[in-house]
Amino acid sequence: REDITYMDETKANVETAVSAAKALVGQENATDAEVSAAVKNLNDAIAKLVIAADENAFNAAIAQVRES
Repeated sequence: REDITYMDETKANVETAVSAAKALVGQENATDAEVSAAVKNLNDAIAKLVIAADENAFNAAIAQVRES
């Protein structure tokens, strides 16, 4: 989703996995094992995405709790 910001490291891992998978596209000599590994790596990277905290929202929530 474009409205969510992810932690840089986890986003970079997905981008790396996407690049590796794209490199296999069109390779006539790509093996089933290479394709399977690329798909697995991409799925693993997506599963490990971490949403970055919104510092402003966090601070607002803390302030609200303190006011209660």
